[in-house]
Amino acid sequence: MSSNESIEQSLAPAAAPIGEEAPRRNPLWGKLTIALIALMALLILFLANLKIRQEQSFLLFSNELIPVKVSAEDTALWGYLNEDGELAIAAQFEDALDFSENGLAAVKRNGLWGFIDQKGNVVIPYTYEEALSFGKGELAAVKKGGLWGFVDEDGALVIACQYEKVLGFSQNGLAAVGKEQKIGYINESGEMVIPAQFDQAHTFDQNDLAKVFVYGDWGVIDENGHFVINPQFDEIGDFAENGLAVVKKDGKYGYIDKDGSYAVKPTLYAATDFAENDLAAVKWESDGLYGYIDEHGDTIIPARYDKALPFAKNGLAAVAISDGNTEKWGYVDENGDFAIQPSFTYATTFVEDRAAVSDGTAYYYIDGEGTRVISLTGECKLPGLFTKDGFALLLCEELSTGNAYALIIDKSGRSIHTQRISSVSIEVLLYAAS
Repeated sequence: MSSNESIEQSLAPAAAPIGEEAPRRNPLWGKLTIALIALMALLILFLANLKIRQEQSFLLFSNELIPVKVSAEDTALWGYLNEDGELAIAAQFEDALDFSENGLAAVKRNGLWGFIDQKGNVVIPYTYEEALSFGKGELAAVKKGGLWGFVDEDGALVIACQYEKVLGFSQNGLAAVGKEQKIGYINESGEMVIPAQFDQAHTFDQNDLAKVFVYGDWGVIDENGHFVINPQFDEIGDFAENGLAVVKKDGKYGYIDKDGSYAVKPTLYAATDFAENDLAAVKWESDGLYGYIDEHGDTIIPARYDKALPFAKNGLAAVAISDGNTEKWGYVDENGDFAIQPSFTYATTFVEDRAAVSDGTAYYYIDGEGTRVISLTGECKLPGLFTKDGFALLLCEELSTGNAYALIIDKSGRSIHTQRISSVSIEVLLYAAS
């Protein structure tokens, strides 16, 4: 299940926090660089020197630019690529984050962080040990003297550096901050409006609700700090458009509404988030098959698939069936009928009416009719999902040399950028099928 950014105070105090718009220091990934010796390990195939967030239907180009790492002789620096595949801002930074809605991006030079505009001009000088994006608020988190505070768009330090961990501000003007092993929420004036009492905490979502961990369980608070769902769950997912979130309790899955009432009791052995068509893939038995239920828990498509992915906007879902020896993927409609017959060894969810598949010999992309629309060479080892702005990232291996490279293509299959990979950071996760 997906989740918002969170602070986990179980980490050592020196651990870096998570940034809201660019989770550059997510504790799940860690700050680690691995030499790319071969493309044998699937994990390595999910990594590339491009700053990409793992989020369904996000924009690859934030404000029409994306940070990319460019290698030249013995150096490798970050710059910004535009949608035409041109370096709009030359490679000159030791690190770089996405541009925020206000047109500023955090970048690192000579060991310190500052902020630039979309022309590459320095707006906030290189002063800080760490920095996060402005995100949805008017303030950005910066670190100095080992502690975090917040600056405004002019670079003024409006909230003093005093916190051990921080998250960016949510759209409701609240940010989670950690101090002395507990987490609370401050407003943009720096006032602690929700007392520091939680062990872990997430940013507030579009419903002005935040997941928090206390007393050994997860619950949900409103922007006043009141529990709307008391701590009682092992895990809580994000609320879908139908107002339901998948939860885990005592090792099984169910669904709750925003009041914490069960829409589907936790009796399931596997469950996905609800798609826009209000269907979710679930498994009723530990060693059983997958089917789909509606928001009332009623079975809409019986258990008949060995694997199942959520429905896409085009009303199709990738499913796999097996005869015990061979697994084949295809796509079913909302009645459970195969709209695209199971003939693939690999398949992904449709995004922007494109889905990556493989016939066992090569990867390619199909449209909603099952027609091949983009052919890929044998060098492609993992194709990513298309993003909301119509681009996909591929990881490839040069057949003649065995060297790895990342490739960005548009919906026509046109290559707009190629980046050779000599090393990859576990902190950067390719937007690809799970």
